[in-house]
Amino acid sequence: MPVEIVRKPGPLTEEEWVDVQNHPVVGARILARTPGLPELSSVVAFEHHIRWDYGGYPKLAHNKALNFYSCLVTIVDCYDSLTTTRPYRTRMSPQEAAGWMVYSGHDQFEPRLLARFAELLDVPTIGTVVRLNTGEWAVVVRGSTKDPARPVVRLLVNEGGEDVSSNAWEVDLGERDPASKEYVVRIVEQLPANIETTEQIAKALASVG
Repeated sequence: MPVEIVRKPGPLTEEEWVDVQNHPVVGARILARTPGLPELSSVVAFEHHIRWDYGGYPKLAHNKALNFYSCLVTIVDCYDSLTTTRPYRTRMSPQEAAGWMVYSGHDQFEPRLLARFAELLDVPTIGTVVRLNTGEWAVVVRGSTKDPARPVVRLLVNEGGEDVSSNAWEVDLGERDPASKEYVVRIVEQLPANIETTEQIAKALASVG
């Protein structure tokens, strides 16, 4: 891709956007003509901007399975892009980038690979049951609009061990204390502490679902 497109601070023209969308095809052809490289390199170059939901580019039929390594590189490429300063935006922190990918962009990535990636960066995925510093148990339901690295959780079991899932109370873990700037509510555990709590959470999750 022309470097002036890569470094352009403003919106791309229609012609420039065509160049951007065409670069996986051009890259795949270059790699295919390069002696000594495995065929897989061309496949990954061609597919690395095709999303798990088959958005992105180039367009591909939904019945064509994406290569495992393409799905892996798609995650790495997006994370690298989000954590790199661009002329048109500032870079995200590692936690912010992972949070955006898990909560806002999760449809773009292979779910098992994304879950493993999130685990490595300690970002609880949607559906994860967590214990809060308040003593309550909750389930992660989406990302916070206040902080891309933090989720919104729905309360399942209160600090007294009572099932409160039917109330649909939600807590935004991106909320900070105005004075200290510290997070008001934090996740302290992601696994049930005992069998009694496990049974309560299972019951609460069933009512949520």
